Amino acid sequence: MSKMESTVVDHLENNEQFSLTNTKQLEQEITCSHCTRLLNIKPIYTLEEDDGSRTMCGRCLHVVKEFEGTKTRQVAYESLIKFMTFPCAFEKEGCTSILPGEKVLDHELGCFSATVICPANDNGIYKGPECRWSGNAAHFQHHIEEDHKDCILDPPYFDKLPEESKMYFTHVNKKLAVIALIKIDAKNYRSCVFLIGSDMESQFYRYQLELSEGNDADSILLRKGRLQPFGYFESILANKENLLDINLDIIQPTVTQSKARKPVSAKFSIAMKHKKVINQISESLGIKCRIPKSKGLNQIVNNTLDENLLAELVCPVCIEFMVPPIYICESGHSICNRCVELVRICPNCRSSLTKKTRNFTLESVTTRVQYPCKNQEIGCGFLTTSDKIRMHEQNCDLEDSPCVFNCGLKFRKPALFNHVNEEHPDRVLAFNEIHTLDIKSNTKEFIYLLIASGQMFKLTIKVTGGHTSTSINMQQLNENDENLIYRYKFEFVDTSDSRLATCFMGTIQPAGAKPSKLTEVVIPHSIIANSIDDNFLSYRISLSIINLKA
Repeated sequence: MSKMESTVVDHLENNEQFSLTNTKQLEQEITCSHCTRLLNIKPIYTLEEDDGSRTMCGRCLHVVKEFEGTKTRQVAYESLIKFMTFPCAFEKEGCTSILPGEKVLDHELGCFSATVICPANDNGIYKGPECRWSGNAAHFQHHIEEDHKDCILDPPYFDKLPEESKMYFTHVNKKLAVIALIKIDAKNYRSCVFLIGSDMESQFYRYQLELSEGNDADSILLRKGRLQPFGYFESILANKENLLDINLDIIQPTVTQSKARKPVSAKFSIAMKHKKVINQISESLGIKCRIPKSKGLNQIVNNTLDENLLAELVCPVCIEFMVPPIYICESGHSICNRCVELVRICPNCRSSLTKKTRNFTLESVTTRVQYPCKNQEIGCGFLTTSDKIRMHEQNCDLEDSPCVFNCGLKFRKPALFNHVNEEHPDRVLAFNEIHTLDIKSNTKEFIYLLIASGQMFKLTIKVTGGHTSTSINMQQLNENDENLIYRYKFEFVDTSDSRLATCFMGTIQPAGAKPSKLTEVVIPHSIIANSIDDNFLSYRISLSIINLKA
């Protein structure tokens, strides 16, 4: 063996066989010719032109589809992507996520650091005054609601199909959805409905299109099994599998036998999928979503009396069921405790509400009525008494909850898990690992999220008493199983040679529960001095689960 061959063998034995020698140079080499982002989203094509070749990523599929020359898919390179990690395309906008190749697209579609371009521009679909707005995805809905009110349809109904391609907006459970109606020719259209949110959230919904001629009672329904995330909408529209085909030649003979063609009306209906399907989607991502089952027919019949009583317990202002405390006007009309703070005159008789009088008689009735969750129409079958229903609704997995890090966004619990992991990864801690905290920093309150067994737990650490003590509180964010008790152990890790153990244990309370003195523990720094090194406190958290049925 020659000296050179020996050197090569030694190098391979002492180093990994596959490694990157120059990542900066690699980033320049694997950049999309069109959008200038990394080539990390499939399909990836090389387009052959007279003056050379261009390589484009899956974000620019709409450009690839229109290219009429020779195009070759880079299958070999695509197979390497799943073994690589990449920064988010919106790194310059503030996103710090590092992503496996196979998760780049899902992340970018829902990344709230993304820069979004208003679809009311020259995109070949929207027809109207061109809008040049672009901004953070979190501000997109506000922009549409303020500057494009005339394009919002609630509900999304058309007396007749538009004469040209159009883009409209509507609301789905307070979230913004985008409806694209693309005219192919006089007899053919395509449609696609987008949700402003992540890919996972988009899978929670389905939509149907009801078409009919004139005022005829007969109609035909076309269905699509999911919505699409709005990010990279042009590329999504380029894939026909994402679109709903509308052929008027097939529809009109079905709708009417009349020779005189009438305008075809269209009605879009967007609905959340069944709770079991939502569970399957969530659990495929490692999230357990507890949604109570609806009651059987016999129980529904037995609850007829409750339904009649509940009809009398509807607040005339917010149209929700009233729970104690309930107030009464001078004429005897009741109003809930939230609305009595907002109005000064009874909406029924116009009498004054300045004098707050409790309706104790009606309050006593509420203790004997089974209240449904306010999310019952979208799949929650939970029933309980008036003193417990608000607690459930605050923690219901179908309720929109604000991000625990106060970034201004709201999500259902499964989507919240996805958002936190992608947008706030530095605030997510692991159980049974050592973590550090700078107790001398200007920050007085630290909030973290811990995830285990499909449950999310909020940890709040406060440095109090002029940096002389620390308080700890743990809360459970998901809907709680009454048969399970979650307990935590907070251990201060001794970094000195003495290796002393200081720890305390407690039961984790649901996030909506009223805090008590026992839920927050205050520890003087003098007791845990051995766990503080150069103003950094070392700690570890473990979780135990007690099953009351076991």
